[in-house]
Amino acid sequence: MSEPTAQQWLDLYGAFKDFCQATPWEWVDDTYVPVIEDPAGQYRGYCVVLGGGGMQYGLAVFMGEEGLAAILALMTGSVDSESADSLYELNTVSAMLADRKDLENQDRATIRELGLKYRGRGSWPLFRRTVPGYLPWFLEADEAVFLTMALRYVIDLVEKIPSGEFAGYSASVPDLAPTRVFRNGEWLDQWEPIPTVQPRASVPDYPDLGRLQRLIQGASKGQLAWELGIFYINRPTQERRGERPYFPELTLAVEPNNGLVLAVEVNGPAPSAVERQDTIVRVLEKFGMLPAEIIVDSVNVANLLETITPHLGIKLSVGATPALDAAKEEMFLFT
Repeated sequence: MSEPTAQQWLDLYGAFKDFCQATPWEWVDDTYVPVIEDPAGQYRGYCVVLGGGGMQYGLAVFMGEEGLAAILALMTGSVDSESADSLYELNTVSAMLADRKDLENQDRATIRELGLKYRGRGSWPLFRRTVPGYLPWFLEADEAVFLTMALRYVIDLVEKIPSGEFAGYSASVPDLAPTRVFRNGEWLDQWEPIPTVQPRASVPDYPDLGRLQRLIQGASKGQLAWELGIFYINRPTQERRGERPYFPELTLAVEPNNGLVLAVEVNGPAPSAVERQDTIVRVLEKFGMLPAEIIVDSVNVANLLETITPHLGIKLSVGATPALDAAKEEMFLFT
């Protein structure tokens, strides 16, 4: 991957200036999701205009099927848009208006080298790439080019809105979306159905059954229930200078009756399902006594556990986890 060239930066800053002058947030809200395809046809971007609420202005382009799934989950209310975990799982490129203090030295250096000038609060362009589990980071060249195309596309659409072409389009979950694709050397604009999001691949069976057998032979069986959660810690970690920082992922087990933390394990960046399962097994090994029941508050965590707990004779439940929530809240006070 490479950094954007000076011309690619100028194109992006120019497109964002035109986007802001078009004030698309006055015409559409975040239920209006135009789609633009990567010219190579490898992925699509689902564009969400921000600013209708009068708080943050810009464009977020949700990338690929993962991005579309996030938008649909937010639209249907199946996830909480205010949830910290939902923010950690975003897959986007974005252009936002920000204060100067929100920019990093690298952002300000780029603006200075391009000879651009901005003044006042909420008037500084801020471009970022967000991938699940990582801190929002600076754009690569291909990301800058794609974001420029997305901004130009939204501008073109907004110019057509007064004609009534998109009357009645805004809806909680629209069936069709304006879509721009690159075919035979030219861009085509058309209406296409919002694709059905394929379900995520099922969590694989835990592969090391011998390890589970050794665990059940070496650990005693208790009568306790555990509350167990997996979540990100809001403390970015950078292993090497210049690398994109990531949010460590914590696996935490708590005793429900007294809130005692029983075991804790930390994962590195973007762990796979099997790596998460290994972490859960390490938590069980570390405590040395198997619980009678494990209670989780997330179906996703339950999916990780359901190929482990039957081999260990542990009941698995999805429900409220007040002791775990209290432990997380206390932990976040110090991060």
